[in-house]
Amino acid sequence: MTQSPSELNPAWVSALRWVMTQPGLLTGLPGGHEPLLGPTDARLEELLAYTQADPSGFMKILSGRRAHKVGPAFEALVHWGLVQGLGYECLAWDLQVHAQKRTLGAMDLIVRSPQGAVEHWELAYKLYLQADSGLEWSSWVGPNERDRLSLKVSRMLEHQLPLSALPEAREALEGVGVAGVDARRVFLQGALFSPWSSEPCRATGASMLAQGSWARCSEAGAVASRHGQARWGKREKPHWFGPWSNHSRAINSAELLDELERCPPLKPQLWIRHD
Repeated sequence: MTQSPSELNPAWVSALRWVMTQPGLLTGLPGGHEPLLGPTDARLEELLAYTQADPSGFMKILSGRRAHKVGPAFEALVHWGLVQGLGYECLAWDLQVHAQKRTLGAMDLIVRSPQGAVEHWELAYKLYLQADSGLEWSSWVGPNERDRLSLKVSRMLEHQLPLSALPEAREALEGVGVAGVDARRVFLQGALFSPWSSEPCRATGASMLAQGSWARCSEAGAVASRHGQARWGKREKPHWFGPWSNHSRAINSAELLDELERCPPLKPQLWIRHD
């Protein structure tokens, strides 16, 4: 990270608000899907004001988490929000579990709640696109089509979350002063995207309708034609959280098409549309 504490990017403040107030992507996962804070909770504004007044601690966590990537940035946001906004104590993050000179995995967050319970949280922020007409989790794929919602949930439930219950985790936990874990939570946030030519739908067990639309580059002309009066803002990683956009850099539909033609994307891109 190269920003000084006095140069806190407003995108980070928007991301922190988003992460703290959005429900989990799916219902029924361990720990529940309710937001960490309600949008009118006084603690939210206190957290944001504190972060803006003295961003040094926040920036330090971002630096330590390789926050140029979306996933580590999400971990840093949750870490900061839990500690500074909700009064948790962070006992360990990315705590490695080893057995016979091999790594079994890492526990994302080990925290102590304000009530004194030790909790193991597994964190993920994901974007998934509806790849066919199905609503089941296997029908939703990552932007690079290398991941599926079904696979991610299975890994979090069957491998990541049970790590703290393994006998092999005892040494790692004792190393941070933890004799046992009282509760475990999957904290999976993100957004679902329906095909641009269809109505938003809800994946099986999703907490809300798809919040965005997706299209292939070959469909960009049709998308721009449908939204001829819109203005578009490109979202650069890691700032893929919520609706924040720099309006001063928004371009119109014709300029969007020109940019995509001049520089065909080699990787998926995220744009926000202002109608």
